[in-house]
Amino acid sequence: MTITPAFRVADLSGAAAPAAPGAPATTAGSVGPGPVTAGPASPADTGTPGTGTPSTGVPGGAARAEGRPPALATARHTTPLGDFLLGATEHGLLSCDLVGATGSAADRTPAATGAVPSPESRAHAGGWLELAARELDGYFAGSLRAFTVPVDLRLAAPFDRAVLAELAAVPYGETTTYGLLARKLALPPGAARAVGRVMALNPVMIIVPCHRVVGSDGRLTGYAGGLAAKRRLLDLESADRELRLDLGI
Repeated sequence: MTITPAFRVADLSGAAAPAAPGAPATTAGSVGPGPVTAGPASPADTGTPGTGTPSTGVPGGAARAEGRPPALATARHTTPLGDFLLGATEHGLLSCDLVGATGSAADRTPAATGAVPSPESRAHAGGWLELAARELDGYFAGSLRAFTVPVDLRLAAPFDRAVLAELAAVPYGETTTYGLLARKLALPPGAARAVGRVMALNPVMIIVPCHRVVGSDGRLTGYAGGLAAKRRLLDLESADRELRLDLGI
């Protein structure tokens, strides 16, 4: 059976993925997301989402680390779960942060560097925001199961990037556990806590589906958007499965 990836990674090449403490080192290629493919250089469709035109340009402030990509375009998008702050680079979606989420958004999204982006880069970034907004609308309407907007994970540390990429194999309507993710990445026993830390700092909520990760006993555990939001997302994704069961499909 072919599993459609939950999201697309814009760029995972060129970096080694360090193991969690106590685990043998691996390369990004050995722990990559399998069927996840690189995104195109620019979006194929850049229609305007319902929330209006995204802002473009470089917001003020210094980057948290040298070489990390700044958001070239940002927008605030309203959903049934609340408002999300979206950020994008020319390569894809950089952040999708629920307003009021636990912790600081700055912990998940870098501030900009002083570099001046080209008009083409800003246009591509704005297009990714528009695509993300439309797909979020489709997701909450129950008509979209997998996101096609590419995610720019260059922000994440190599280990975090490998863990987030493994989430691409968790399909809509299914769940996994922190421990199972750790085992799939060949991490040592006890690494579930390290996986949980990565989930807590996921910069692209909903689209990178950390809400599909539950405790080893199936209970809901920490989520930056709150457990009530996590329950709503899982209920949304299970509605289609429950209908199919009721119909005997």
